[in-house]
Amino acid sequence: MERLEIPVNGESEPWLDALERGDEVVFVRDGKPAAELTALRARKRGPIDLEVLAAARAAMAPIRVHDAAALIRGLRDAADH
Repeated sequence: MERLEIPVNGESEPWLDALERGDEVVFVRDGKPAAELTALRARKRGPIDLEVLAAARAAMAPIRVHDAAALIRGLRDAADH
């Protein structure tokens, strides 16, 4: 997907005002909605729950690698099947 950065000018100012108010901006082509703009929202991050993190880590199978070449060979062979 390509990202296009469009500079703000007098024509786009009302769009930005609407987005900042929480409104949606819909682009219409041939009478049908073609694209929709919504405002970016900052994610609120709370404190990390260390107990949940520890439980998730404990549930993971440990990976023990003694021979990196054998590991890579095994992964490659598994992908072939």
